[in-house]
Formats: sequence, C-alpha cells, structure tokens
Amino acid sequence: MFENSKIFIEIASVIDRDGAFLLFSEFCNRRVYVPLVADPEHRLSRLIGFQRFERLLEFYAGDTLEFPSGYAASVHRKIEGQDLMFLRSKGFTIGAIAAKVKMSKRSVYYALRSFTLKDRVSMSHTFEQLSLF
Repeated sequence: MFENSKIFIEIASVIDRDGAFLLFSEFCNRRVYVPLVADPEHRLSRLIGFQRFERLLEFYAGDTLEFPSGYAASVHRKIEGQDLMFLRSKGFTIGAIAAKVKMSKRSVYYALRSFTLKDRVSMSHTFEQLSLF
C-alpha cells in the first residue's frame, strides 16, 4: 500500500501534498500527459492551481504520469495516521488531537491503535529526521 507510494511522494515533494491528493483523486487509474508549455486554462492548472502546475512542469514537462487505482484513499489514510502519530508524539492528548483534526475521540483512538509497531518505529525515525531541520 504506502510502501509502493514512490510516485505520490515524488509528486508531493514537487507540488505539495494537497496538490498530489487532488491529482491522484482525479486521475485514479489513468495516464496524464504533462504539457511542455504552462497554460492557465489547462485542465491540470485548473485542478491544482497555476503555481503548482508550473512546478509540475519544471519536473515533468513532456512526460506522461501514471496514477495507480485506489491509490489516493490508501495514501491519504496512511498520511493522516502519520499526522495523528506526530501530534501524539508531541504530547497532544487524544481529545486535543480530535479537536485539532476535526475527528471524534473514538476515531482518533482507533486510528492510532491501528498502527503496527513497524509503522510506529518508521514514523518515529521520520519525526526525528524532521526535527533536525
């Protein structure tokens, strides 16, 4: 699932996570050609915004991007969970996390509980690396 998300991470690092979610949600299980010239009226530009579109062109102009099926939802769940784990690692209570992310306390509790030890260890390394900056 998330371990095969190199393309999502790559695109998110270029345009940002929200823009990547928009692309993956819209073009699930399809191929999309990225044009050579920035046109504000292009469907990609209208979907993700012109600034993101320009950044996308810097890296992928003339390429065809392939978006796997069912991918956006699974990646979103995993990243949402990482956000919850990050807040929890910073000392937020389940109630405070629920209020911050607009979820019920029960949903936050079950989402945090669903992570395996392997997930928690890999996330803690990511948090440690991020705190170095």
